[in-house]
Amino acid sequence: MKNTDFQPQQIIVLSLRIMPIRKIKDFYPFFEAPVARSLILDKVNEIFAGNPDCLAIWPHLDEIIIIIDGSKKENYEQFSQIDEAFHGIIKSCSQFGQQNGWNYDIGYVLAMDAGLSSPITLPARGQLPSFTLWSGLHVDRASNLSAAMASGNTPHMLITHSFYKHLSQKTRNRFNKLYYKLHICCYSDEKT
Repeated sequence: MKNTDFQPQQIIVLSLRIMPIRKIKDFYPFFEAPVARSLILDKVNEIFAGNPDCLAIWPHLDEIIIIIDGSKKENYEQFSQIDEAFHGIIKSCSQFGQQNGWNYDIGYVLAMDAGLSSPITLPARGQLPSFTLWSGLHVDRASNLSAAMASGNTPHMLITHSFYKHLSQKTRNRFNKLYYKLHICCYSDEKT
């Protein structure tokens, strides 16, 4: 496949943004933060390792982007529940930090979006492996949304209307709080 062969497909984008919650105002966890990110990424990889619908996991400095096949209706229902798994991961990492004397806890926000995207595969060159990027605005929109959520004043989990419209009526009823963040229509469930 050439990297110019665009075949749009429906995807789900999850942006898990990890934030240190400082216990001491003038302390930043320069040394512990990479360890925390590594622990969280290992646990996220465990969750998605056996899932054939997981198309990509991209770790960034304070964020993990997860791309899921959005062509299956059941994936929207399944991933609307993923917050509980992420909550468990973050909680276990915070407990690890407390046992090791870290001066902060770990918080997170989760943004989910969905839509059409095309894979763009960059071929391997030398020792660099091939890499697949996803075109379209959905990866950037989920990432920007989670960054805005990290600044506060929103629930810790938001789904965009593009994701929401694929949910069953029962699940839609759970996501009954409407928010506008960065001019994006979003929904939250009553737990957040």
